[in-house]
Amino acid sequence: MARVLTITLNPALDLSVETPPIRLGEVNRTERTQLDAAGKGINLARVLRRLGHEVMVSGLMGLDNAAPFEQLFADEGLEDHFLRVPGTSRTNVKLAETGGRVTDLNGTGFDTPADALNRLQFRLSPLLGDCDAVVIAGSLPLGFAPEKLAGLIRRCAEADRPVWLDTSGAALTAGIRARPSGVKPNDEELAEWAGRPLPDLTAQADAGRQLQQSGIAHVVI
Repeated sequence: MARVLTITLNPALDLSVETPPIRLGEVNRTERTQLDAAGKGINLARVLRRLGHEVMVSGLMGLDNAAPFEQLFADEGLEDHFLRVPGTSRTNVKLAETGGRVTDLNGTGFDTPADALNRLQFRLSPLLGDCDAVVIAGSLPLGFAPEKLAGLIRRCAEADRPVWLDTSGAALTAGIRARPSGVKPNDEELAEWAGRPLPDLTAQADAGRQLQQSGIAHVVI
C-alpha cells in the first residue's frame, strides 16, 4: 500500500440540511441536519485510508474551529500535519428540498496570513520525503493567490514525488502551468480552462489531449 500526502488549503465544515420546499421570507423547519468536517483533500484522505493506505493530511486550517477536523482525523486514523492560522475555516451549507432542488451556500473562511505559504512549505519539507505521492485538492482561501499554488506544486515536484491537482478556475489554470503529474477537472472546469464549450466526449477528449501535450502525463475528466 502507498503512503499519500493530501493538501487541503481551504477546508470546510459542511452543513447538510434536508427540508420541505423553502418559503422565502418565512420561518422554515428542517427535517434533518448534519455537520461534517470536509474539504476535497480531506474527503480523499478518508477514502484512501479506508482502502488501506497510510495517509498524511496537511494544508491550512482556521484555529478557532479546528476541533471537528481534529476529531475526524483521530477517528479516521489520519496523520494531522495541518498548519493552524488565525480565524475560522469556512462553513458551507447544502439545502436539499423535498422534490430534489439543492442549493449550495459556500462560505469564505479565514484570510490567509502573508507568511502562511512559507510556514506551510517548511512543515511539508520532511513529509515530502516520507510519502509516495501528493494530492493538492480543493479551492483556495482568501488571500492565497493562484500563483502561490503553482509555487507549491513546483516545491512538491522538486522532491521527486508525483503531484496530482484537483481544483478549478484560476487555481486550475495556474496549477496547470506548474506541470503537475496529473489533473482531474470535471467537464465544466475543463471547458473553462480551454476557453470554449466542450459539448460532447470528443471535444472533452481533445481538450484532455491538449493538457497532455502541455506536459501533464495523466488527465482524468
